[in-house]
Amino acid sequence: MLTTVSPFGSYRPQKEVVSSTEFYSMTRNQYLTHWVKLSLNWEFGWLFKQYSGGKVSND
Repeated sequence: MLTTVSPFGSYRPQKEVVSSTEFYSMTRNQYLTHWVKLSLNWEFGWLFKQYSGGKVSND
């Protein structure tokens, strides 16, 4: 399975301001949020099959 997120998207801006009476700080960042994920699922034969045998009746 191939999954993509925002393959043609742009940068996402982030601004953080911290201030007080004696201090002021401003930080600006831009994040690129493109990513691709490839996953493979594999079943190991009999390990994941449900047992469909008959029930034992001890009357």
